[in-house]
Amino acid sequence: MKITKIILTITIIFSAISCQKKEKKNNNELLLLKLITTTKGHKSVLYIERGAAFSYNGYCLDNFSPQTGNITADDYYLAHQFPVPELGILQKNALSKKSCKDLGFSGNATIKEPNGIVFDKYTCGPQGSHCNAKAIKEVGFE
Repeated sequence: MKITKIILTITIIFSAISCQKKEKKNNNELLLLKLITTTKGHKSVLYIERGAAFSYNGYCLDNFSPQTGNITADDYYLAHQFPVPELGILQKNALSKKSCKDLGFSGNATIKEPNGIVFDKYTCGPQGSHCNAKAIKEVGFE
């Protein structure tokens, strides 16, 4: 019953969206995303790659604040395409109930995507701030 209700809601929304002007597409996508996802209280999105000799490289995203609506880390994670790693590199991505700072990240840049979503991005890797053991464990590398 619940799945039928969700499918019906999505069908109605897609029908309404297809009738809208093209320039309003990004706002409609954000609305649709918000309607079909449920917030689980996560604060950040993690992406970490493990290369040769257990070197780690990655990023953490938090403080999501779109110009229209309220997009959460959960919403962003469900809609985002993560990079495909090079051959021989393992990668993991995850949601965390901790902020990027709580996971040991420091120094951030505020990013604004073309669809209006704004968030803080923290990076780690051999060329800069090393990935903290907290973040490595949180994403699932032991």
